Amino acid sequence: ADLVQEQGAAAGHFQPILDDPNLSISSSIKKIVLCSGKIYYQLQQRHHELGTNSLSIIRIEQLYPFPKTQFEELVQKYPKDADWIWVQEEPANMGAWTFIRPRIEAIIHKSLTYVGRQAAASPATGFPKIYKKEQNDISDQAVGPYREAPGVTA
Repeated sequence: ADLVQEQGAAAGHFQPILDDPNLSISSSIKKIVLCSGKIYYQLQQRHHELGTNSLSIIRIEQLYPFPKTQFEELVQKYPKDADWIWVQEEPANMGAWTFIRPRIEAIIHKSLTYVGRQAAASPATGFPKIYKKEQNDISDQAVGPYREAPGVTA
């Protein structure tokens, strides 16, 4: 609930783009992760676990019409040499990837990297263990692999 309040959703109005609420020093950002929907919470959790300051997670909650002006303003805050990544749970041939890619690349003037499931005929495997591994792989690729705290054993 605190996260929602920090981002302005509690103010009673929809925001098409939600910048990283934890962003402190934008010059240290090396990777900018863009996503939409609930995958944000999984990525944010991993980001919190790793405690890195070189990553920013931005939520694009309005895909159409694409909020071009707001996104252009947001991009100005970030280093030009940062890597831009689109993350989605859906396979590459589903979800927002094919729609969002040309719009983002036209603004950032570089390639947008895709992190998510490979193209598939079905949106999910139907096997819980495979699904969980795929979800974990998405977080590993987008944010970084989870590391146990020093001195902690499983």
